[in-house]
Amino acid sequence: MGCLLLTVGLLLIVLGLEQWSDWGIADARICLLLGSGAAVMFVFVWHELRAPVPLIELRTLRGGQVPFALVFLTVVQCLSIFLTFNLPIFLEHVESYGSLLVSIVLAMTSIGSPLLAPYAGRSADAGRARLMLTGGLGLGVLAAGLTVCGVLSRQYAAIAGAMVLLGCGTALVYTPATSLVISAHPETEKGISSALTVEARQLGATVGLASCQVLMTSMEWLHRRPLLEKDLAVGHGALDKVLFDSMAAPALGHRSAAEVDAAVDSAFVFGFITVLLVLTAIVLATTLTALWAFERPGVRHRIEPSLSTAEAES
Repeated sequence: MGCLLLTVGLLLIVLGLEQWSDWGIADARICLLLGSGAAVMFVFVWHELRAPVPLIELRTLRGGQVPFALVFLTVVQCLSIFLTFNLPIFLEHVESYGSLLVSIVLAMTSIGSPLLAPYAGRSADAGRARLMLTGGLGLGVLAAGLTVCGVLSRQYAAIAGAMVLLGCGTALVYTPATSLVISAHPETEKGISSALTVEARQLGATVGLASCQVLMTSMEWLHRRPLLEKDLAVGHGALDKVLFDSMAAPALGHRSAAEVDAAVDSAFVFGFITVLLVLTAIVLATTLTALWAFERPGVRHRIEPSLSTAEAES
């Protein structure tokens, strides 16, 4: 029952977010989808708190290290998926790079992971999870900021460097955050704790990405509408259909195909940069939250075991 409620709730929310830009925020269908999704998620939480064998043990989210670690996983996953989803579109359609160069940029994210992920795991086991998490989140901030600079200046090297930083940052966050969640549970609940980390990353990849795409599409529409609305008086969805129809694009009033393409590219870059700046602010806030949270005695005691505890275990 819990699995069904979770699936339906997330599906309704993601569908509502995806259709937001086409139907508009005031559309009754959007309100129905988002409201229904929120209601189903509320029922899911109610069911999980009362189920003898819950799908997700929500009681572990009430304090300590688990909520913070899950938030870190969700935020970093959202940033990673957003960049790897939209960067190829920018490089191929705006900058006209070939598939080989785009693949090289995406491959940059895997350079540091094989080395840093095991190191981050060993550091977390040694009680340095806080250092790894804040360092990884800090690299995420740098990656997002460098991507903004690379997109604005059209510098391929800057974007490639940002992907290296992103790969290193995710490696430093994923491993210790997962370790913190699992270590907070007894041996009999390791499977439940693993499910929590998977679900946190899934939320970042679905609801997080959908929210980012809604904002990006809205910013695109806001930017390109003044450029083309004098030539074509149609609604949002109809204009999208015309703009992405290569046969219809040259027929936009007195606009040439090159002018229409330039307007679309400019709008895409504007939306992309806007969302990246928002994500940069979110990751920065998450980094500061990590620094603040781990200074709290109750949380820090759970995250960084004392020297006497480590010696006793050895």
